Amino acid sequence: MRPLNSLLFGLAIVSAPCAAQERSLEMIGPVPASAYSNAVKAKGGTVVFLAGIESTDEKGNLVAPGDFSGQTRQIWANMDKALKLAGGSLDDVVTMTVFTTERRWADQLTDMRKEVFKKGFQSSAFM
Repeated sequence: MRPLNSLLFGLAIVSAPCAAQERSLEMIGPVPASAYSNAVKAKGGTVVFLAGIESTDEKGNLVAPGDFSGQTRQIWANMDKALKLAGGSLDDVVTMTVFTTERRWADQLTDMRKEVFKKGFQSSAFM
């Protein structure tokens, strides 16, 4: 039996930019000192839905068991790979829902989001 993941990114809605667009995400309600926005506006592009992105490798094996940072990095790598196949990138993510078994990782996730999402922060839920 495979161990349960401690982290699962449940949903990311993406608006991949059109050829002439600079950025598909406009932060309307940024939250000071955090890494998410209360409201964002997706401009043009293509909408892509991702669900159930886990910290697994291409063979389905759990990556970094018990390591929140390692699992999160693997999830973002998996998201980025899927988004590139759809013509986008992590910069195009509009909203995310993060499910975790430990509330204590909220601050660490905020810090990690600031490393990954440098052009603005998505709307987000952390459960």
